[in-house]
This record gives sequence, C-alpha cells and structure tokens, in this order.
Amino acid sequence: MKTVLISFIGKGKKSQGESGYAKTCYGFLDGYTYETAFFGSALYNYLKEKGNTVDKWLIFGTLQSSWSEIIDTIDYDKQKEVEDLYLKMIYYEEHNGLTQECLKNLENSLRHYISEVSLIAVETTEREKYVDKLMEMIPDEDVHIVFDLTHALRHMPVIMAFSLMYVRCFKKIDNIDVYYGAFDLTKDGITPVYRIDFINELFSLTTSYELYKNSGYFPQLLNNLGIKGSEKTYFKLEMNRSPRKEINDLIGKLQKVKDDNKDKIYIKSVADEIISEFSSMNNQKTTLDERMLNKAKFFYDKKQYLIALTLIFEAILDKANRVYKLNIKEGSNYSSSLIKSKIREKLNDEEALKTFADLEHSRNSAVHGDPAIGTQNYLENQRDFEKLFAEAIKLYDMIN
Repeated sequence: MKTVLISFIGKGKKSQGESGYAKTCYGFLDGYTYETAFFGSALYNYLKEKGNTVDKWLIFGTLQSSWSEIIDTIDYDKQKEVEDLYLKMIYYEEHNGLTQECLKNLENSLRHYISEVSLIAVETTEREKYVDKLMEMIPDEDVHIVFDLTHALRHMPVIMAFSLMYVRCFKKIDNIDVYYGAFDLTKDGITPVYRIDFINELFSLTTSYELYKNSGYFPQLLNNLGIKGSEKTYFKLEMNRSPRKEINDLIGKLQKVKDDNKDKIYIKSVADEIISEFSSMNNQKTTLDERMLNKAKFFYDKKQYLIALTLIFEAILDKANRVYKLNIKEGSNYSSSLIKSKIREKLNDEEALKTFADLEHSRNSAVHGDPAIGTQNYLENQRDFEKLFAEAIKLYDMIN
C-alpha cells in the first residue's frame, strides 16, 4: 500500500528579527519530538521514524507561503548544499513574492534529498485545483492518506477534506489519518500534535452509509461499526434466502454497539436505523413472493428500476403459484404458461389483465433489450413506469 502525505504551508508567524517561521518543538503522543518551523517536516520525519515509507508528499500553499521552511526537513549537515537557493527564496518572499519558476527550482533541489516531494502553488480563489491535483497525483492502487491540516488559510483544509471525499470515489483510498500541530496550545516549550482519528471514522461511516442507503449493501457499514463477518448473511438475503437466525444475531450485535456507545448519538442513530430494517425483515411473513415484493419496493425506492421490475413480476408469478396451489417446482420452468394462464383466468378484470400484459411485455423487453412495441412508454418515460409499478403492486394484492 502506498502512503501519500498531504500538507499545507502558509506564511506563519515570523520569528523576532528573522525572516522565517517561528520554530517550535512538536511533541507526538508517543514521546517523539522534532523541532522545526514547518509542521509538515516534523510529521514527515515522524512517519519515517516509525517505519512508514512516504511514497508521495504533496505540499499545497500559495505563492506567498513560506516555502523555504521545507528545507527544515533535510538533514542539517546537508542543508548548506541548498543554501544559495534558500537565501534567494527568502529574498523573493520578503521583497517580491515567489514566482512559479523559483518554486519549481526549490522542488527540484529538494528532490535530491526528498524524492517524493511535490510543491503545489494554489491561488486562494482556485477551488478546483485541489481535487484536480489529487486526481492527477494519487496513485491508482491501494493508498493510505496522511492529511496534515496545520498550516493553511482556514478554507483550505475544508476544500481539501471535501476533495478527498470526491476523490475516494475514483481512487483506492483505504483510510485517512489526520494530524494537527496545535501551536496555540504550546506548553513548557512543547507544541502538542493531535491525531484526529474521529475524522477518519466519520469519513468511513459516511461513505458506507451512503452505500447502504443506495444499494442495501450493509456489510461495510456494519464493519465500520465494529461488526465483522456479515457478508454471508447479505449474500443469503440477495439469493432470496431467509436467514432469520443470522439477522437476529446481527440485531443483538447492533444493540451491543448502541449500549457501548450510549452517549454517541451519531452511532446510536445509524444502529437504530439498521435494527429497525432488520427487525421489520424478520417480523414479516417468510414466503418467497413476499420477500420478492419487499425487495422490489426497496430497489424501486433506490431508483434501481430494472431490478424492481424483474422482482415485482417474479413476485406475482410466485404468489400465483402458491395461492392457486399449482405446485410448480424449481427447475420446471417457473415462469411457465400454466401460471400465466391461471393468472389471466382468475383475475377477471380488464384493467388488471392489461396491467399484467404490460408488465410482462415491459419486463421481457427490459431484460432482453427487445423493442417494447406498444409499451415503450413504460421503459422510456419514468413517470409512466412509476404508474405501472404502482398498478403491479395492486395486481399482486389482487391474487388471493
């Protein structure tokens, strides 16, 4: 897995009588300390000290930022090798403001010692450049993001956080660690460093909850709540099985999550929602056609119309097979003409018969990609399809 460190660099507070950032000694929770003016240097060296290879280091700032302070990252005995460029940058910073050319020269010099570094100048009004650079520079493989939000204008970390949420849709970001060097909380000469795991927790819960709400896939959300191994239960549900015991076990585990986090409303809310859905699932009758009907409604609400159309049609056929006691078994052409003929015989209602014919034709055309002659409006107009689906539910209820 690749590690990508993302840092910000701003103008900072100047040292008295000096041109750079004011130095401080950053203290990590495990006792590691590093004195520097630029927190990104402390974090970079901390990660290396702990055996974490940084494969890319993206440093965002403006042309007015104190870029020269990155030199703190280099071993002290090697800093003299870039001293001329350092002084030139200080001159530009204090008198003229940096140029892109000067920044590129610094990047090239730094790469002799920190090969993975990239210096990215962003104007304060450039909102899209953050996400574009992330899309461009984050590798297309499993990635661990370390996000340093210490030195930046206040809006920059906000834009970066939302940019990472978007980029995660396209890149394989496994997790995000967030660090903050709290200069204003310096005490006894040590500036505390906070690892804000809560942001990663919320990030993971948000993405897995959206997946659950949009598709019904719950294992990832349960995993983020500390409940492992629910994939088999989900697969059984998808295959129209009725794993009541497994669902009850999950309800019990979710209740424990609630009890263990009774003071955390954000955990309780999502646990309550899943418990409610699981309880409703287990309290329902367990006939196959009822399960199909409920899944058809579920996918319809998620706007997955092809799945909903297929399931409602199969629910009607299976209910007819059960209610009319036709006893057609699996493997004997379930959607046989016998079931359809029986439905037509028993309905004895012109509107219901038309609904059944339109539903069957639309289902076959949608599944096989055939022309929907006479019923194309149901497959090409969402509002007409919604009316057909509502009539199909009424048709299901009429079979008794």
